[in-house]
Amino acid sequence: MLNEFITGFGMFIGYYVVAVLLLLMIRVFLKPPKEIFRKLLHTACFLSVFVLVYGFNTWYLAMLTAIIFSIALYPLITYIERFSKIMEIFIQRKNGEIKLSLLIAFFMMAVLIGVFWGLMGEQ
Repeated sequence: MLNEFITGFGMFIGYYVVAVLLLLMIRVFLKPPKEIFRKLLHTACFLSVFVLVYGFNTWYLAMLTAIIFSIALYPLITYIERFSKIMEIFIQRKNGEIKLSLLIAFFMMAVLIGVFWGLMGEQ
């Protein structure tokens, strides 16, 4: 079980490393409009649910990964918010939007995994 968690969590982190690098390259080289880039951020975030479903054999470890990831990222984003140049990448409409969106998105993923994979079963 611990091995499955470590492997799945590593895949999840790896997905985000690749996604962030790809998004940064898109931002630098293609220079999309801000709203298009925001949608790309949202898409990358929500596509990560496929990594959770693929990377785990058990629903509760996938759910736990989403929760732990959001809790671990929250203080990191709180720290990064001090640097306005870095926060320009995220294109916030108002202060704190990234942190709130992060919590909502990953806790919603955890709830949906718990309901549709956990309670309703694999079939």
